[in-house]
Amino acid sequence: MLMSETAFLELLGLKAGASVALMGAGGKHTLMARLKQELTSAGMPVLLTSSTNLHRPTGNRESGLFLVGQHPNWSAEVTERLRQCQTVYLLEQDLGQGMLKGLEPELLIRLRRAHPQAVMVIKTDGARKRAFKAPGPDEPLIPPFSDICVLIAGLDSIGRPLDERHVHRPEIVARLAEVESETRMTPEIMARVVAHPRAYLPKFPPGAKRVLYLSKARAEQDRHHAREVFSRVPPGLFSLLAAGDTLSGRVEVYPQPDQKSLS
Repeated sequence: MLMSETAFLELLGLKAGASVALMGAGGKHTLMARLKQELTSAGMPVLLTSSTNLHRPTGNRESGLFLVGQHPNWSAEVTERLRQCQTVYLLEQDLGQGMLKGLEPELLIRLRRAHPQAVMVIKTDGARKRAFKAPGPDEPLIPPFSDICVLIAGLDSIGRPLDERHVHRPEIVARLAEVESETRMTPEIMARVVAHPRAYLPKFPPGAKRVLYLSKARAEQDRHHAREVFSRVPPGLFSLLAAGDTLSGRVEVYPQPDQKSLS
């Protein structure tokens, strides 16, 4: 089923006050921008932030950037920024070289409490611009209040070598998938990693909606690969399986008839 241009808003069931944690590789920044666009079009205030480092927003996003480290009275000022701009990128401080420091867990909790009506979109790990990754032992840093966790994997990684150029932490990917290093990525390898009990799954907060989103599904071959991945993910691990093209807003939901929802 192909959804409308507000696909992700509808797909995730976002409402005022929701908190969305993004993790994985293959388009977290692009999905953040898409959610910002859809949420503001729907008239909802949006706080975009990170629990890890984030690349500095560029272009017209810069006007919505707020660094709490420079503002002791940050909560009241963020309220005013939201009133004026509707969306705010909220980070700790400038690290230089185009990077911004994310917020500490305690500050994220304070932010959530101070602005209960805003939708929070939170980047929770990094991938060094690779299309696929496995998490390190200390990531993702998912705030405990997150309502929805979206694990992203880029379909454009399939067919490419399992090496540092194409995959973040390829040695962990190989170990989790039980394959040799520098093997070419396959749908089976992707499925083994995203479904592995020592990868992302144990990091999700209890009760959060679990979404597996395969990005960059632009051609029929990509959609075929998505079907292969989903067919190998055991039922019940995720509340929702979806693949799509984030830039266009087109997304397809892949239901599993015997899948037990964890939402």
